[in-house]
Amino acid sequence: MKNWGNRKFNPHVKARNFSEIAPNIAFPEFNFYELYYSTFEKSELCRIKKLLPLREMAENFGLVRKSMRPKLGRRSFFTPEGKVALMFLKMYTGLSCPKLLEQLNGNIHYQIFCDVIIDPTRPLTNYNKEEQLVLATAFTEKCTSNYRMQQLLGRNSLDVGKTLYALVGKGMLVPANKGRWTSYSLNSEYIEKSRSNSQGVKSQGVKSREVKRQETIQKLMSYCKEPRTLQEISEHLGYSDKYRMKRFYIDPLLGDVLTMTSKESKTDPNQKYVVKKELTI
Repeated sequence: MKNWGNRKFNPHVKARNFSEIAPNIAFPEFNFYELYYSTFEKSELCRIKKLLPLREMAENFGLVRKSMRPKLGRRSFFTPEGKVALMFLKMYTGLSCPKLLEQLNGNIHYQIFCDVIIDPTRPLTNYNKEEQLVLATAFTEKCTSNYRMQQLLGRNSLDVGKTLYALVGKGMLVPANKGRWTSYSLNSEYIEKSRSNSQGVKSQGVKSREVKRQETIQKLMSYCKEPRTLQEISEHLGYSDKYRMKRFYIDPLLGDVLTMTSKESKTDPNQKYVVKKELTI
C-alpha cells in the first residue's frame, strides 16, 4: 500500500479501491498519503479497524460473492469489507447519510478506514440518494419502515413518507399493514422485471465495449506506423493515464503486432512503439 509508483489519477473515476489505486498515483515532491496513513495507524479508527472482523461480517451480511464468475454491471466503489466499514462508521459518528458522505469526501482517515480513495475534484454525490438507500435497506433488512428510514436519512417523518409513497407508486415497494405500523418490502415482480431488463442491457454493453476496443486497436495500429512514444499514443487515443492505456492496448500487442525501438531497456525514457514492418502496408 505504501508503494504508490509513478502513475496518476484517472479523472474519469470517482473512487477506487486502495488495492487498485495504490500503484497508480504519483505526487511530485512527497507522498502526502504516506503521512495520512502513518497518522491513521496511530488513531483510534485504526485500532477499531484491526479489531473488527470485517471480512467475516461481510460474508455474514451476504456481501461476498461465492461464485468465481465475474459480476456483471457497474463495479462498486467499495469492497465488501469497505461497505461494512462504512456502516460501522455511520454508527460510530452518529451522522446522517448526507453528512457522513460529506465527511467521507474530505476526511482521508475515513477513506482509509473504508478502503477507498476519493478524488477531491470528483466527490461522491450520488451515493446518498434517498430512494437508493430505502431500496438497499429494504433489500438487506428484508423490509423497512418510516421510523427506520428516519434514523438512516436523518429526515422527518413527512419527508420520509413522501419518499416511501413515491417508491410504492413506482411499483418498487409493497406496503404491509396501515398507519404508523406500516412496513415496506421490495416488490418481487419489480425485482424480476429489473433482472430481465438488466440482462439484455448487459449483453448489449459487452458487445459495444468489444467493438470500441477493436476500434481503438485499429486506431493505435494506424497511428504507430511511425515510431511513437507512450505519451504520444495515449494523447492520440484520448487517455489521460498512459500506463493504464499501455496495460490494456500496447502490452497485449507487443511481439505479435507492435515492437519496441529500444529492446535492450524496456524502461528507456525514449522508448517508442511501432507496428512491425511485415504488418505495414
